[in-house]
Amino acid sequence: MEILPFVLLNGTLFGMLLFMLAAGLTLIYGMMGVINFAHASFYMLGAYLGYQVSVWAGFWAGMIVVPVVLGLAGVVFRRVLISRLAIEDQVSQLLVTFGAAMVITEGVQIIWGRLAVPYRIPEEMTGALFNVGGLDFPIYRFFILVVSFLLFAVILLILKQTRIGLILSAAQSRPQMVRAMGYDLDRVNDWVFAAGVAVAGLAGVMAGNLLGVYPVMAERITPLLFVIVVVGGLGSLNGALIVALALGLIDTAATTYKLSAEPLVTALFGAPERGTFLADLARFNTTSFAPILPYLLMLIVLLIRPRGLFGQRDL
Repeated sequence: MEILPFVLLNGTLFGMLLFMLAAGLTLIYGMMGVINFAHASFYMLGAYLGYQVSVWAGFWAGMIVVPVVLGLAGVVFRRVLISRLAIEDQVSQLLVTFGAAMVITEGVQIIWGRLAVPYRIPEEMTGALFNVGGLDFPIYRFFILVVSFLLFAVILLILKQTRIGLILSAAQSRPQMVRAMGYDLDRVNDWVFAAGVAVAGLAGVMAGNLLGVYPVMAERITPLLFVIVVVGGLGSLNGALIVALALGLIDTAATTYKLSAEPLVTALFGAPERGTFLADLARFNTTSFAPILPYLLMLIVLLIRPRGLFGQRDL
């Protein structure tokens, strides 16, 4: 029980990092109906650019510069690939954005190589914020938690309490009506895409020095990212938050406690012999089961509610 606070904090931290990525993808789909398979690649690019800027000007400069640069890159990406090619069906969207993800991955390897880069946590945040039961909770992890929750609050405030939010909400269901009122939806889409990519870049800047910066980091996070968006409901920000937090807590708890099936197998069948099915079953633990939990959750939710928990559009 002594480590429970750390499981909750670390699970919430991981969940909020996942949410920062899922939020951008959710905003882009909710507004434009575009499923951007390259979204996690912008997260990876944000981590690499954060590392490079930190070498030149420090970590805090990267926090500001990288989201701005990637936001502009997102506008170019939308205008060149999404808008100019007039992609409307989701299969074409996935194919084109998947190709873009491959190009970004290859570009990263050409520039920074195939090995992980030494992206460091800021020196002033390497200390412990508090200690419980002999375990330290670092200042930097708390900083990421604060920034991610503030980001969620800002996005929610903009969507629910501002005129921009009203325009975005109306554009989701009545785009032609919004155009008739004199609003330039192409420019609005640019801003939405830029914001989504900028948030992914910010997540890369903050998470890269904590989780590692390496060429296949986008490939490892992409499936989990789409599980969050699909289970939460395509276009639902609240759904993305709830599912991301749930997956973060479940994954952290499963890998921390490492509950094994051996006591149960032994109690039911006695001590298993080596090389038997029971011996293999006894070695099964929550750490090995954790990677498939998100996909099991997605399967169950989609069987019950194909639109996801809070989705308004069919998949």
